[in-house]
Amino acid sequence: MEGATEVGAFPIWIPQTENGKGQTLANMNIALHDAGGKPGFPFYLRLLKAFGVPYAVIGDGDALQPCFINKKGDTQKNKRLSPLWKVLKELCPTIRIPQKTNSFKVLKREAARAGFYTYDTSDPIEFEEIPEVAAFLQGLEHPLKKADTVYEARVLAESMPVPPLAKKILDQAIERLRPLPDPEGTRRK
Repeated sequence: MEGATEVGAFPIWIPQTENGKGQTLANMNIALHDAGGKPGFPFYLRLLKAFGVPYAVIGDGDALQPCFINKKGDTQKNKRLSPLWKVLKELCPTIRIPQKTNSFKVLKREAARAGFYTYDTSDPIEFEEIPEVAAFLQGLEHPLKKADTVYEARVLAESMPVPPLAKKILDQAIERLRPLPDPEGTRRK
């Protein structure tokens, strides 16, 4: 997970998804970890790969942007986030490294092939920009722009049903992590 908000909210919402089927993360043998923001993704992806740990990554859409607009309005390569695409290419050699002209739809599709998922929107959004989450935060007695802590995100998730955008991304991640059939019963339970 990208950060504290996802780690706080997703354990509450996952059992409510189609693929979660009412199970807790522990029942599904899934652990969530806060990557500490976008720059942390490459390290954790390489670590999981090195130990052969199955993974699914959920991050805000801006993590996939290969370019950014500087203060002068010029498009420049996003040096901070380029390592993410390098690691995704290592994990899934058949993906195409995006160009600044690629649509967000193409970026999402290629990243998903390597196990990185983001919200199904036409433009990149952050967790707090999910419409239902934004409405909840603005409806508080003291409106917030962000849920900054695991606790705040957990309270948010316990106070509302799973937003459709979150439900879709969580179902994708769970599908990727689903154990393979073990007809001979040889896998450790």
